[in-house]
Amino acid sequence: MRCPCIKQTTCGRRGVVLVVVLACVAIISILLGTMIKSTLDWRRQVRYETWNSQAGWLAESGLRKAVHELNSNRKYAGEVWQLNEADGLLWPVSIDIKVTNKSQQKTINVVATFAEETGRPVRAHRTLIISASEDKTDD
Repeated sequence: MRCPCIKQTTCGRRGVVLVVVLACVAIISILLGTMIKSTLDWRRQVRYETWNSQAGWLAESGLRKAVHELNSNRKYAGEVWQLNEADGLLWPVSIDIKVTNKSQQKTINVVATFAEETGRPVRAHRTLIISASEDKTDD
């Protein structure tokens, strides 16, 4: 039985071209999948870093608020801020301020929790210790 090809040498090579094309498509698909995964990982990391920075700034704000409140009210023990979409935020934020009094010092502990509803919350902790000598103000 004769091959229907014009030249007998090209008859056995017809399937080789298909295999080469399929291999190229597979390689391109793998590269494209890797690039998409890399881009999504980068995007997730950037979002986490942004949220981490925002949580840190919120914790610093909590410290400043606590110091301000302690300057006007010596019995200030802390509070919890709850900020949400109504305050112009994309994700709810919780800022927990606790002031503890020890013999010669006050300790302010602040925990800011950002994006808790995402299932991957970001928390920032800040602590400030105020000694008795720094706590006195002139009346």
